[in-house]
Amino acid sequence: MTTTQQNIANEQASASNADASVSDVISAWDKVFQGVKARMRTNASVVAADFRLSIKALVVTLICILLLVAFGVVIWVSLLAGIAYALMAFGLHWSWSLLFVLATNLVAWLVTQRMLRNALNSVKMTASADLLFDSKSE
Repeated sequence: MTTTQQNIANEQASASNADASVSDVISAWDKVFQGVKARMRTNASVVAADFRLSIKALVVTLICILLLVAFGVVIWVSLLAGIAYALMAFGLHWSWSLLFVLATNLVAWLVTQRMLRNALNSVKMTASADLLFDSKSE
């Protein structure tokens, strides 16, 4: 057992020489903490810049959508006014031109309404909601 006791004594002696002091441990943790803080600051600035860019992109997209709607309305009104003028120029009474323009608008409205209804029905995701929330449980 003397060899075991000698081994333990040798290990303790070598361990005490290799052990880091408390100040070394605190210094190492301080460096780690400073590195984490620097990375968090960098990540926060990247996220903030990305958020600002996303907001700008949303604003530009909204403006483009509004402009496209405005141009579409102008083109549609111009087309209908041109059709009405052409029908009157060919000798049709203005009331027939008005009825034709109204019928064209009604058909366009019905087609758009049907497209919107179909799109909204496909967005509901009722099967997924039933699976997730188990709403049809027995």
